Amino acid sequence: MFIDTKNAKSLLMKIIIFVMRKIKTALLIAIFFFSLSFSSCTTVLQVLEEASKTEQQNNNNNNRNTKKKDSKTRDNSRTKTKKKDSKTRDRHK
Repeated sequence: MFIDTKNAKSLLMKIIIFVMRKIKTALLIAIFFFSLSFSSCTTVLQVLEEASKTEQQNNNNNNRNTKKKDSKTRDNSRTKTKKKDSKTRDRHK
C-alpha cells in the first residue's frame, strides 16, 4: 500500500496538464463561436441602422411633400380671396 510520491506527482502533473489542454481547447472553441455570433450581431445591427436611416429619409421626404402641398393650398386660398375681392370691387364700381 505504499505509493511512490514521484510517480504520484508526475501522474498528478499529467492529469493537470491534460485538463488544462482540454480547458484551453474548450476556451478557444467558445471564443470562436462567440466571435461568430458577435460578427453576426454586428451585421444585424448594421442592417437595422441602414433601415432606420432610410426610414428617416423617407419621413423627411414625406414631411417636405406635405409642407409643399400645404403651401400650395394656402397660395390657392390667397388667390381665391383676391379674386373675390376684385369681383366685389367691380360690383361696387
